[in-house]
Amino acid sequence: MFQKHPLDLHEIRSRIVGYLDAKDLKSCALVSRDWNDSFTQSLYSFVMMSKRGPSMETIEKNKHLIKLLKIQSFAYERLSSTYSQGKLISIIMANSIMSTLDFCDYPIGDNGAQALSEALKTNRTLTALYLLNSSIGPSGAQALSEALRANRNLITLTLGFNPIGINGAQALSEALRTNSTLTTLDLYGSPIRSFGDNGAQALSEALKTNRTLTTLNLGYNSIRSQGAQALSEALKTNRTLTTLNLCDNLIDDNGIQTLSEALKTNKALTTLNLRKNKIGNNGAQALSEALMVNSTLTTLELYGNPFGDKRALAISQMLRAQNAI
Repeated sequence: MFQKHPLDLHEIRSRIVGYLDAKDLKSCALVSRDWNDSFTQSLYSFVMMSKRGPSMETIEKNKHLIKLLKIQSFAYERLSSTYSQGKLISIIMANSIMSTLDFCDYPIGDNGAQALSEALKTNRTLTALYLLNSSIGPSGAQALSEALRANRNLITLTLGFNPIGINGAQALSEALRTNSTLTTLDLYGSPIRSFGDNGAQALSEALKTNRTLTTLNLGYNSIRSQGAQALSEALKTNRTLTTLNLCDNLIDDNGIQTLSEALKTNKALTTLNLRKNKIGNNGAQALSEALMVNSTLTTLELYGNPFGDKRALAISQMLRAQNAI
């Protein structure tokens, strides 16, 4: 009696797809129609649009299979016009299963952000959007903020290294007051792209009412004492934020003292990054006293601050006593 070869069985092929790289998957998909059905779905599950990657036509044809799409900058730039770039965004956002879209280091600009915004208002599958260093300014941030008010699926949004400015931060703050799904917001800045105390104050107002955000990255945004004070007031009432990154800012002892007061009552924050600020001995003392009361903080990063060894030792001993770190 004739017996089928194991690889002629779809069940067997479906088990081995996880062990093949993209090149092998492509070769297998070309063997026959049956093999194409078995291997194509995995082949297009993760797609990188690059110089040697699939064409626009191939992406459009298989868009219903793409779960994660990463686009390299020169692949995006080779599209001849803003219309073509906008069409790309419309095409990839129109599929029914994509959960992650990565435009990091690709200059989609405000026009691209506007196209994404329109798509996000109706999209029901995307949960993570990475737009790090994508040349998005205030108007682009405002457009995305409008989308956040309507979207009910996005969980992670990365907008670091974009010159969104105070207006962009204000728009995001207003969106966070009504959005109920976003859990991670990354707004890591740079010396020429920071929004300073005003931006921090705007976002702090949102934290007073938002009940879903768990991770907020405000590193490298030239935040000083006023911004730290605003964040401190928010932390006194916020019950959901567990991770706050304030590294590479300009927070001095005055700002740290207000944050320390907030830590005495906050019961949610588990990770606080204060690396490379302006924390002196008085600020370190205030943190040490807060840790005597706080029982939820598990990670506190203080590298690169100008307080003395004795203060560092006091904080370390307090953390050990509290079994925090």
